[in-house]
Amino acid sequence: MALTWSTEDVNDADTVCKITLTEDRPGEGLVAGDTIWNPVTTALVWASIQTGIGRITEANAAEVYARINFIEELSGPFLVRGTGEPHNITPEEVHAHIGLWTNVTYKDEPRSKFFKRLEFDLNGAKARYERAVAKEGATA
Repeated sequence: MALTWSTEDVNDADTVCKITLTEDRPGEGLVAGDTIWNPVTTALVWASIQTGIGRITEANAAEVYARINFIEELSGPFLVRGTGEPHNITPEEVHAHIGLWTNVTYKDEPRSKFFKRLEFDLNGAKARYERAVAKEGATA
């Protein structure tokens, strides 16, 4: 299934979710004055897959931020700025994107299921390691 999303319900979406370039980006075919999606918006869209939360609301924004922060602590920031510096998603950025919607889930995934998915991923990584070591041992 394709990932779909909407910024229609984000307050001041044209300012929050889009940026106007101030300089050319020849490698990307973009010129100063072009309007593009804010990289934070794009990161939040893709982060919805990992967080299991498809819509940022007033009620769940803190949980969205907590899960993103947790994931970033484990695997690094979702964003790298143009300067090459890593950028962790901030509480203010999540708050500004209240109303962002994706088709990841129709209901918020409970925290218990979120952690169960992480456990599944850990078990899969452990099994891959054990298979690789066993294979290596068989050929040594």
